[in-house]
Amino acid sequence: MKEKTTKSNQSITKAFKIIEEMAKSSGPMKLNEIAAGTGFPNSTVLRMLGSLMACGYVVQNEKSLKYSLSIKFNLLGEQVKSQMKIRDIAKPYLNKLSQQYKETACLSVSENNAVIYLDAVEGNNSTIRTLPKIGSTAPMNNTGSGKLLMLNFDDEQLEQYVNTVGLVKTTENTFSTLDSLKAELSKIRAQGYALDDEENEIGIRCLAAPIRDYTGFVIACISISAPTTRLTLEKINNEKKYILNAVAEISKNLGYDQ
Repeated sequence: MKEKTTKSNQSITKAFKIIEEMAKSSGPMKLNEIAAGTGFPNSTVLRMLGSLMACGYVVQNEKSLKYSLSIKFNLLGEQVKSQMKIRDIAKPYLNKLSQQYKETACLSVSENNAVIYLDAVEGNNSTIRTLPKIGSTAPMNNTGSGKLLMLNFDDEQLEQYVNTVGLVKTTENTFSTLDSLKAELSKIRAQGYALDDEENEIGIRCLAAPIRDYTGFVIACISISAPTTRLTLEKINNEKKYILNAVAEISKNLGYDQ
């Protein structure tokens, strides 16, 4: 198992070296040019290029047979810049919300049909159980933020998600059927926020609200997580205004006009 992992890591390293070599070039490159620049055998470069082409990161000109990086890298770069921007904008609000609720405040986005946590700030009452690691992921269907990000899906996209990714059921409260999930999303759309009411972990409740761009697209979410004994439904009802006001201000900064 250890040898297989090491070999896999070496392959990833070689692939990135090929990408970096191609990025330095002023134009498309021949196979032997890439091999000479990286010091890898032609057979190794050809194998790596095949994998990169299959994933859409490299294209080959049919006539010249030269290789070049695809526009997909530009799209990734834009996504990274967008995430960095939203993290900078949201940071002061995370700090304030963690103080207001005295609980963990998190910023998350969607990536590869999962929730990924970009930032988190602990409140005075926070415990290690409610503080996700930055960069960690979670399913979309059993988290408050994930369900908000699912509002971007139309019916066809939602069904495709269910058929390909599936609905992860971690507790008896998880929405694990398409019909129950659709009903929950309709409720969330109407009320403007989402709950994870012990759907991901028994004893933990989460209140989440959406950050929208100028088109109304949900690009990120802020959430408050805490044990159910502290983040009661009554407290959520009385104090949801804090998180709703925060995401409204952030969304306005991004050009969203309600």
